[in-house]
Amino acid sequence: MPTPLEITFHGPFVFRFGAKNAWAYAPNCDEHYLNILTDKEDVNLPLNSNNDPIKTFNLTGPTAGKTVLRNPDSVITYEWDSTWPCEDTYWNYVLNFPAPDYVYGLVPEYVWIYGYPNRNSAPDPKKPEQTHYARALRFIYNDSSSPQFKELAKKQITANHLGSASGYSIEIRYGHYASVPHKKEEYYLDAQSCFESMREKLTPCDKWKAFYGEDPAKPKYNPHSVVKVKSGGTSGPHDCGAAVMAMTDGISLGLNPPPGNHAPHLE
Repeated sequence: MPTPLEITFHGPFVFRFGAKNAWAYAPNCDEHYLNILTDKEDVNLPLNSNNDPIKTFNLTGPTAGKTVLRNPDSVITYEWDSTWPCEDTYWNYVLNFPAPDYVYGLVPEYVWIYGYPNRNSAPDPKKPEQTHYARALRFIYNDSSSPQFKELAKKQITANHLGSASGYSIEIRYGHYASVPHKKEEYYLDAQSCFESMREKLTPCDKWKAFYGEDPAKPKYNPHSVVKVKSGGTSGPHDCGAAVMAMTDGISLGLNPPPGNHAPHLE
C-alpha cells in the first residue's frame, strides 16, 4: 500500500511550485530560526566543515505529484519570475522537495494588501471580501518511501506518525525566538515586517503595501490585550503571522486560469 507523507510549514515562507519540484524560501527575518521536527524528534540542523549552518536542504523519498492547491482562495498566488533570486546567497534557507500531490493553506490571518489583485481600496466591513490569507501551508504526498534530507545522510529522521495513523509527518517552522509580543500591535508589526522581507527582491510584488490588524468585521479589541499564542512559552518560539506566498513556475496549481503577472502595480 502507498505510504502518505504530510509536511506542514509555519512561518514567512515563499513557495515556488514547478512541474517536478517545489521550493520553500525563508527570508532574512530578524531573530527567526529554522526548525525541522517530526512526531518524535526535533532534528538538529547540520553544520558544514567550517561549522557554519548549512542553508540548503533537499528532501528525498516522496513520489512527485502534479500539485493541486485545494483551497486557492486562502493563499496568495503569483507567477514565478525567472529573474528572482533562488539561491541561499539571498535567502536565509532554501528547502527543495519533490512536487507534492496536494497543498492546503492553513491558519488564515486577516491582512489587507494594496496592489495584489483586486486589493486596491480600503477594507469595508459592510462589504465582506476575501482578506484572510494562510500563514501556514501543508504539502500532502500520496506515496513516499522513508523521507530524508540528503544533508542529514548520517542520521535518518524519525518521521513516522505516532499512534494509529500510517505514513510520515514532518513539521518545518521558521519562527521568532525573541520574547513573545504581549501587545497585538507588536505582533502585527512583526508580521508586516516579515511580509516585506519576503517580497524585497520579488518585483513587482515588492511594491505591494500590506497592513495586518484586527478583522473589522469582528468586535473591536482592547489595545492592551494579550496575544493568545498557541505554541511556545513566554520566550518563544512563535509564528510571526505573515502570509505565505505560493509562486507558480510553469504550472497552474489546479487553478483555472492560472495566476499571472496581470495584477495592478503600485508605483
